[in-house]
Amino acid sequence: MRRMICAVLAGGLSAAAMAGVIHNEAIDGDLSDNNAAPTVLTVAPGSNQVIGSLQFDPDVDPDYFRFDVPAGFELTAVVLDQYDTTEDQSFMAVQAGTKISDPNTGIGLLGTVLFGGAPGTTVGEDLLEELGQANLGGDGFSGPLGEGTYTFWVQETAADVDYTFDFQISPIPEPASLLLLSLGLLIRRR
Repeated sequence: MRRMICAVLAGGLSAAAMAGVIHNEAIDGDLSDNNAAPTVLTVAPGSNQVIGSLQFDPDVDPDYFRFDVPAGFELTAVVLDQYDTTEDQSFMAVQAGTKISDPNTGIGLLGTVLFGGAPGTTVGEDLLEELGQANLGGDGFSGPLGEGTYTFWVQETAADVDYTFDFQISPIPEPASLLLLSLGLLIRRR
């Protein structure tokens, strides 16, 4: 029984370790500037980093990208890994589906956040909860984002910005897995 629990845990950890940088603008090219045709990215279980940069001209360089959260998984965190700018905040939004419907009005957005300056939105912090509050528009959401397609919009209007986001994809815990894990912890405790 103990071997089975260790194998289940090791399998989950090795899957998480397989993910890494999924797009680096310096290597892979500029992320899309077109809200109706975002760059399509592929995520894997674990860490999925997007490394980009923005120029302060809002009409020239917004970044739009999308990815599919596969069945049985969920987006559990959006960690701001790196943020370099002379400005103290930049903008991010998320919408379900394959595009950002209307960047001028924000119609259809799930959530928005200004990141980089306020508590809860600085380097090393998970932006998902703040993004879900939709303080600047959108419907809002709570908790992880489940299976489906999500489009992200990142923009700066005052200064040049370099950023890295880590989109963390995790398996949805199944009741049987939770029971097995609890049983394993109980056995180990004895």
